Amino acid sequence: MGSVCLKKLWAGSYFFEGLRFRHILMVEYDSDFWRRHLLFRDFLRAHPQAAGEYHRLKKELAAKYRLNREAYTEAKTLFIESIVAKASRSKSLKEKGHGKKR
Repeated sequence: MGSVCLKKLWAGSYFFEGLRFRHILMVEYDSDFWRRHLLFRDFLRAHPQAAGEYHRLKKELAAKYRLNREAYTEAKTLFIESIVAKASRSKSLKEKGHGKKR
């Protein structure tokens, strides 16, 4: 089993005969990481084009870093951060819009 501990995150991969078959991610409920993760998820659900781009990126990186989970994860970081930034801006604009009287 491989695992990483970062702030309020625990992730572990379980292996069987050298092949990963489960990846478990646990985060503290309502933490900053939790909220960012949900922003990312919800943005991809609402934007199929971005979800497709992420899917293609993951497939490309999985082939490139097949045996190096840390490098695979690091290589996704820039894309994920850009989506979280877009989702945060979008959420802020929506929240400000709700405060206006019509």
